[in-house]
Amino acid sequence: MAEVQTFNVKDVNTVIDGDFLSGYGEDTKVSIEKNNDEFSPFVDADGGVTYAEETNESAVMTVTLKPSSPSLPKMYRLKNNRSMFSAEVIDGNTGKYKAGGNNCRIQSIGSREFGKTPNGVEISIYIPKLNDEMEG
Repeated sequence: MAEVQTFNVKDVNTVIDGDFLSGYGEDTKVSIEKNNDEFSPFVDADGGVTYAEETNESAVMTVTLKPSSPSLPKMYRLKNNRSMFSAEVIDGNTGKYKAGGNNCRIQSIGSREFGKTPNGVEISIYIPKLNDEMEG
């Protein structure tokens, strides 16, 4: 019989500068995307392959907060002060995945929209050297 698991997005936490974020927008709370692949393959005329290891280990973390989020003022302060801070995502569902880094900065805070329903505010956080690990 196949293994049955439970996932609860409430157990995924984002920690910015030592504080847990709260007041997320709809759908995706947080995402992390590396800026490059792990390596670039080069194939010579004879079919030999050389792997060139990527030296850019950076990534971008994207967090979406609702306009009334109690964490949003802190994000603006970090951006306006050009502060460097730690950023981490912890998947508490299994306790096996963590990703983040130090010396991070707010790269951008997305546009604000005001309409019939509250729209999420997308915040991009630059991580100079991504540390991601999966235990198990």
